[in-house]
Amino acid sequence: RRRHTRLQGDWSSDVCSSDLALTVDLSSTGTGNLTFSASNVPATGWTEGYTAMALALPTPAFRPLGFGKFFGIEDDGLTVTLWGTGLAAGNPFHFTNTPGAYPFSTFVFPDPALISAFSGFTFDAVMILFNGADVAAISNVDRLTLP
Repeated sequence: RRRHTRLQGDWSSDVCSSDLALTVDLSSTGTGNLTFSASNVPATGWTEGYTAMALALPTPAFRPLGFGKFFGIEDDGLTVTLWGTGLAAGNPFHFTNTPGAYPFSTFVFPDPALISAFSGFTFDAVMILFNGADVAAISNVDRLTLP
């Protein structure tokens, strides 16, 4: 793809900014399975991050994907609860910049019974990376209905 970049004021044919965007992906292989994965996570420039989640409620209709008021999701009690989890390497909801741990590796939720309890529910998620108090990167918003 060819895209004009204003960074250096030149034309670049080898990199498109969308190719480098932080991406979060929720997926499920079946009932009781929920997996988080991320791509294009920068190795530097951030110290901690969050995967914020919210229920996407269909009443009266789903808000368009990415149009929520909190980093693109419509925050709710789930968002607040998960945002308050402790900072730890590999914690999918509040993580440190630790090579080899989430978000640099995939996270599969270890409790299929808990995930099964949410079968049929739709969730939105977004990843936010911070460098101190500054937002370093924000991902896409992904939506998944658990089987």
